[in-house]
Amino acid sequence: MQRWMNKLALLSLTALLGLTACGERMPTVREMCDQDPGLCAVLNEDNWCRAERRQLIISRYANKLQEIPENQYYLLKDLQKNSQCIELASGIEHRKLKSKQSHRIEAYLNSLDAIKALADKTATSDAPLLLYWHWANRSDTDALEQLLVLENTKAMQSSGLE
Repeated sequence: MQRWMNKLALLSLTALLGLTACGERMPTVREMCDQDPGLCAVLNEDNWCRAERRQLIISRYANKLQEIPENQYYLLKDLQKNSQCIELASGIEHRKLKSKQSHRIEAYLNSLDAIKALADKTATSDAPLLLYWHWANRSDTDALEQLLVLENTKAMQSSGLE
């Protein structure tokens, strides 16, 4: 698990460094949200799932700058992580602030909608990472067949598929 987290962090850092290669600094999450409020809309706003929310915003930003299959794949993964976290948090009932639970439930339902929308958008992609995601998460046997056809090709040489 730790090895996988290290790989993901390295991939995220590599993607972000690529965005700042022209000498510009990477904007902070707050700056991303100020520049484009849609990146941060409908997310849980309390302290639960803060790391997952932050990574999701960064993935949304990267995908908005360059909508390529790799960014879409990592966005799907980060949407899933955020959704899983907020699902757990939505079950925690506040004694005094009952509205926090309803905001979390709303954020959870929004996360499911976002995953479905992006999954539907990428369903016909022939990119190996997206084929893998659709096979692994939607049991799409057509995606598996396409992956097997790509086996031992240069297209399969991706750090996300190791």
